[in-house]
Amino acid sequence: MSRSLVNSSNIFRALLLAAVLVTAIATHAIDRAQPSTATLILREMPDPAGEMARAAQWLNDYYAAPEGLQRPGGLWLEGHPDYVGIGAWLFQSYLTARLSGDDEATARAAVIADIQQSPEWRNKHPGAAIPGR
Repeated sequence: MSRSLVNSSNIFRALLLAAVLVTAIATHAIDRAQPSTATLILREMPDPAGEMARAAQWLNDYYAAPEGLQRPGGLWLEGHPDYVGIGAWLFQSYLTARLSGDDEATARAAVIADIQQSPEWRNKHPGAAIPGR
C-alpha cells in the first residue's frame, strides 16, 4: 500500500473520529446549557454525526485548496490531525453557526470568513480582500 493511501486512510479515520467526538461533546454540552435549543437543532439535524463528518471532510478539502490554507495534507499536520484547527473551525465557527439556525452551506461560509481572518490565511493570500463577518 502506498504511503499516500496510508496517510489518506489515517486522515479519514482521524476526521471520522473527530466528527463523532464533536457531535457527542457538543450534544452533551448543549443539552446541559440550553436544552430547548439543543433539542430543536438536533431535530433539524437528522444525522448530526454524518453532518459533522461531512463538515470535517469539507474542512480538510478547504485546508488543501488554493483558495484555502494551501496545505497539501489538509488537516493533517506534522503527523497528526490539526486538533486546534478542528476545534476552532468545527466547534467554534461551524457549530456556533448551526446552533444559531444557519444551514450547512451558510455555516461553511461562516467558517471560511473566520479562516480568512487568520494570520495563516492572510500570509498565504497577501493583498486579498478580507470580507468582514
